[in-house]
Amino acid sequence: MHHIRKEIKDYLSVENTWNHKYKELSKAISRNHPWHLINAILNGKDCKKVYKKFILELSKFLKEPQVKKFLNIFDAEILKELECILNKSRPEIIRIFSFMAKINSAIKNIFLIFNPLDAYWGGYCFKLDNSGYIVVGPGALDKNCELIRHEVFHFFANKIKVPKDFLKNKNFDNLASFGYKTKKIITSEYIVRSLDFIYRESILKENIEKELALENKDFPEIKRVMLYIKKQRH
Repeated sequence: MHHIRKEIKDYLSVENTWNHKYKELSKAISRNHPWHLINAILNGKDCKKVYKKFILELSKFLKEPQVKKFLNIFDAEILKELECILNKSRPEIIRIFSFMAKINSAIKNIFLIFNPLDAYWGGYCFKLDNSGYIVVGPGALDKNCELIRHEVFHFFANKIKVPKDFLKNKNFDNLASFGYKTKKIITSEYIVRSLDFIYRESILKENIEKELALENKDFPEIKRVMLYIKKQRH
């Protein structure tokens, strides 16, 4: 757990009346993945009506003296850590786009958002117009930026099609317990993980056999999908 998350969590465990004061904010956070909420914030006035109360209460919440205090204390540290993530991940992101040059992701800009309050190795991404946004928690630079790589590959996943019979009822119930609740999401995960293994093997020159064997337990068709994508790339 990042120390910023721990400090804020410790404070909230002693004194927190905000859930009662900001009911719409609390409700939105408990019912929606951050992906939807950040999209709503970035869309501003054009966001869906269901999120407008959330945005209104969020703007009031950010004016709370204790919240402003936290922001003042941690802003410089968060920006410093974000700068480090940007500097170390930028070459990797450029290599990935070069590696995927034959596929048009329609992404013109990448924005990285560092969230120290997220779980270790937590991450997700979304696209808005021609920009890709990647939100990462602590551990973003571990294993050669694997978390960031994973999210970048998601921008290309919907451009790659695999035969439907490849993934017919393949461990779907177990994968659903990991949060991959639809066939579309599972298919995307197969493609992203396959791309990452191919990239690590061909570009980073890593030996992937052991990790691939472990991955095969949860994604039993991973080798088949990898082979198919490799053939499509040539």
